[in-house]
Amino acid sequence: MYFKQKRKKKQLTKGYHFKQQIMKNRPLKNNNDNAHHAVSEMDEYEIPDDALLICDVIGEGAFGVVHKGLLTKSGGIPEPVAVKMLRENVTAEETRQFQKEIALMKTVGRHRHIVSLIGCCTQSCRLQLVVEFCALGDLQSYLRQEWKKRTEAITEDTLSTGTIKYADLTVDSFGSYTAPVTAKDNPVQGLVTNVMYDFLEKKKNNEKKTLAEQLLSFSWQIATGMEYLARNRVVHRDLAARNVLICDDQCVKISDFGLSRDIYEQNIYCKRSSEKMPVKWMALESLLHQIYTTQSDVWSFGILLWEIATLGGNPYPSTPTNQMFRLLKQGFRMEQPPMCSNELYAIMKSCWKEKPCERPTFSILVGQLANLLESTSPHQYLDLTHLGNYCGS
Repeated sequence: MYFKQKRKKKQLTKGYHFKQQIMKNRPLKNNNDNAHHAVSEMDEYEIPDDALLICDVIGEGAFGVVHKGLLTKSGGIPEPVAVKMLRENVTAEETRQFQKEIALMKTVGRHRHIVSLIGCCTQSCRLQLVVEFCALGDLQSYLRQEWKKRTEAITEDTLSTGTIKYADLTVDSFGSYTAPVTAKDNPVQGLVTNVMYDFLEKKKNNEKKTLAEQLLSFSWQIATGMEYLARNRVVHRDLAARNVLICDDQCVKISDFGLSRDIYEQNIYCKRSSEKMPVKWMALESLLHQIYTTQSDVWSFGILLWEIATLGGNPYPSTPTNQMFRLLKQGFRMEQPPMCSNELYAIMKSCWKEKPCERPTFSILVGQLANLLESTSPHQYLDLTHLGNYCGS
């Protein structure tokens, strides 16, 4: 959930270890200052209009639309791509921000767990950003589909096993009460039914274990991608399940760099304008001072882990956005999901430490998640037999 946050002029507190003189005396490095020139000049990323075929819409946002496209390189076979473009009648500021996003993606480089830039069209009437196509869509939708499948399966099992069978009793020649044997009561058929039930139960349990391991793998892959961004001094600012995409091979990639920024040596970015911000994924220092660092991305990563552990649940479902800062400052944090182990929840809570310097780095998180993933029983950290009711609109 987003709401529009106005910038407030407040002094930085010592508790956050941010030095005000950094902001006053040392200008932030910004590789995007000349963004307009960066995207308007012909370079290696420029794609000719006739090489790109725009197809169906696969996503929409407040200011932009994402299409599936087909890119044909010289003499090659058309390959699927995702094409992001602004809506018609956008403002000059929205155009400038889109130009910055294109310029930033040129500097980010390629990584297996980052949606990489393929090219851009800047010479046509509408700016177009061309990136890798991820066939399975965004992680939030994927998680909620899994939640829906499993809750529906639980309901069906409850209904199918809740039927009570009655039989008429008769007295045999020995004075004992017996029930008449019918084809349905055949002991061989009953044995087969029990064997099939055991098989289906084992199959369902194996599927739950496989999904639990897959979700831990997703968590590790995202941490690896964020470690790469942190190493390259890029703050994402909008890390959430909705901004992670899934490929056919179950490889996940971090996407949507619309709010991302290249930052100065101190890894600090100060937001200087009014924008819609993802409040329930934001760290305390971002809510109060509008300051974003790699460590505020770590906070958001903790919320993303909670989304994964609840199969797409809404963070703080009963908390109004305008009360978020007060509650977080008082120490309120989301409770442990019922299917989440103590070990995994401890990682989440470490991401939500009030002081950024006390939160783990992404390198540490990569190691912690790798340890869980390499465990002999990784499903024990996400027990999907205890599904909660976290999803909602």
